[in-house]
Amino acid sequence: MSSESTIAKPIFSPNRTRLKTSDQNNSNEHELSSSAASEESHTLLSETVTTLASNVYNELERIIKNFGENSVKDLMPVMISTLESLDSALNEREVSKLEIESLKEQNEQLFQQYEREKTFHKEYQQRYLQVEDHLEEMKRENDEKLQSLESIVKIFEIKARNASDHVARLEEKENEMKTEYKRLHERYCELFKAHCDYMERTKILYGTDRVDQLSATHNVPRSRGNLPLTSQQQSQLDNKQPSSNETLTDEITPSRPDLSFQTFKQPTTGVNFRSELEAADGKHTQTESMASNDAAVNTDVAASDDDDDDMSANDVKNSEVFYKETQNENIDISDVDSSADLFGMTKEVSNLIKENNELLETKNALNVLKDDLLVKIEELTNEQEILREEVSSLQTVKSRLQSRITEVEDELRKTREELEKKKKEEEEDVPMADRKRFTRVEMQRVLLERNQYKQRLFELEEAIHWQDALRASKHEQTHSSSTMNDNTFDQTQNKKRTTFWKL
Repeated sequence: MSSESTIAKPIFSPNRTRLKTSDQNNSNEHELSSSAASEESHTLLSETVTTLASNVYNELERIIKNFGENSVKDLMPVMISTLESLDSALNEREVSKLEIESLKEQNEQLFQQYEREKTFHKEYQQRYLQVEDHLEEMKRENDEKLQSLESIVKIFEIKARNASDHVARLEEKENEMKTEYKRLHERYCELFKAHCDYMERTKILYGTDRVDQLSATHNVPRSRGNLPLTSQQQSQLDNKQPSSNETLTDEITPSRPDLSFQTFKQPTTGVNFRSELEAADGKHTQTESMASNDAAVNTDVAASDDDDDDMSANDVKNSEVFYKETQNENIDISDVDSSADLFGMTKEVSNLIKENNELLETKNALNVLKDDLLVKIEELTNEQEILREEVSSLQTVKSRLQSRITEVEDELRKTREELEKKKKEEEEDVPMADRKRFTRVEMQRVLLERNQYKQRLFELEEAIHWQDALRASKHEQTHSSSTMNDNTFDQTQNKKRTTFWKL
């Protein structure tokens, strides 16, 4: 009843006075009027329903006037229910419209938010790729730096190893030189002691006066006598200790065999004195030659030997003159000849010394070159190791780049396949009417190209025919020239035959 009253209020409110003044008021109309009066404060219906209700009310009044109240008796509740359902449907439609509009707004907002998120995602993805590329570049640079540092460390290790080996060799040489120096110093001390003992023995044998006279007359340079001697010479000197005058004369052994004192021995009265002097001088020359040989261990062995030979020859000559003067004998021509021979021998010895010096200079130069070559060999070995490390690093970089190239090629192939798939999908999605077709300009261009190709084909065919014709004409000319040559050859042969028979 409430729904009927809500619907009937706007329908019958304008004509309520008419219903009250009508003579026949049925129960339905009283109920409708009472419900409308009781619920005036209810919400109004929509405009379309009110207009429909007013139109229906007018039609019902007209029907009641024409046919009476019984004709509309059962129609009123149906009409009221239909109007109520219509009003509810309209309300629901408006509500649904509002909901649809709100949903559309929400959808638009969500779509905008989705687009924003999509753009943000793309930006973040691009930034991520940039950061990843930057990190890869940094990693690659760090790897290259690490490899270069490793190669440098290896080079330094090799250099340190070589330097340590060189230091060890130098230490060994230093130790050897120290031991040699100690040995030579000990030998020098022993020889000096032996020399002092020898001088004391000579003083005891000859007396102080003769020794002073001998030292004054026998002015031989002895600057090299203080040098140390070798172990072999020390053993010889230790084994040779004079016991008598005969042993002293026997111990005089000059460095050259042709410089002996046999030529100087003459049968005189002072043979013993002369032999003693010769033994003393020979002992001095022997010690000088031994000292000079030991000094040549450090500088020049061969040159010092030749110098000692020369000095021993000079000592022999001086001793000979001294002996001649002490014996008051005249100098013979044979002595002059022997001195001339000694002068020639000194020239030869000086030449040999010069050659030896030159050979030593060349030897030193070769040693310097050898050292330079060894240094260069070490440098080249170091450079070779460096280059090997660089080659290995470049090979690793090459393999890495090749793997990277293969990965990029695979990615490119995948992207191409995806692009082709997307293009195919887009073409399939596009309807046939919207797909691209040839335009008039494109058709004209295609026709022009076809005509040009046909024209070129005709020109090529004409050129081929022209070349065939030229070949045929050339062949005919060559054939005709060959036949003419054959005819001329036959004519010449016939002429020769006729001339032969005429002769």
